[in-house]
Amino acid sequence: MSAADAPSIAIAVKAIGWVGQACFFSRFFFQWIASERAKRSIVPEVFWHLSIAGSALLAVYAWLGPHNVVFLATEVFTFVVSVRNLVILKCPGAGLRPFPLALAALGIAGGTAWALLHDPQMERMLAAEDAGWLTLGVTAQLIWSSRFILQWTIAERRGKAELTPAFFVTSLAGSVLLLTYALHIGDAVLVAGQVPGPLIYGRNLVLHARHLERETRGVQEAKVTSMVGDATTTPLHDVHSSTAGGE
Repeated sequence: MSAADAPSIAIAVKAIGWVGQACFFSRFFFQWIASERAKRSIVPEVFWHLSIAGSALLAVYAWLGPHNVVFLATEVFTFVVSVRNLVILKCPGAGLRPFPLALAALGIAGGTAWALLHDPQMERMLAAEDAGWLTLGVTAQLIWSSRFILQWTIAERRGKAELTPAFFVTSLAGSVLLLTYALHIGDAVLVAGQVPGPLIYGRNLVLHARHLERETRGVQEAKVTSMVGDATTTPLHDVHSSTAGGE
């Protein structure tokens, strides 16, 4: 690669990053719109398609651009989980058993660890980064990744691709920490990916709470209606019989 080509390559890498972030932002935009229409938090199929595209593009950007392993590991894991959720969505009830699920998780973790340990730039990054900021970045990455570990486990057990309140609580905490770390390293692409997060995750938690409240109120109203119906349909001779028996 010649020095003259460097600016063009840098622009292309940035473009990949921005397109990836556009996929990531739009997936929750579609999920948000679908949830508002349904008045509860739901996950349309397009969410997983955009997750796959976005994570693949951002993994390429994280490696070729800032070469940040914290964000690279996030995108690789998100890609695998998104593919698996799409399979579950298309084949409901096709959840993995605990042992194969554990093997899959260990395989992903082992592959990621091997790639990082054999990365010649990893040592230079660790030496250049402040220990406090690196700890924050790794902690944010662990919390952020655990949301999909949690979601993946629940999806496999239920055989259904869905986003639970626990997913959004974990996402909210992870996104705030990752936004802080992204601001520290000063990468506009990574910052843009975290800015909408708190609003979207918070709104989904509100939708979950309101849906649960409606369900609870509906069950209570059904019980009252059933009790009133039973009282009004009691035969008159049964009432007389019980009265006579009492006398």
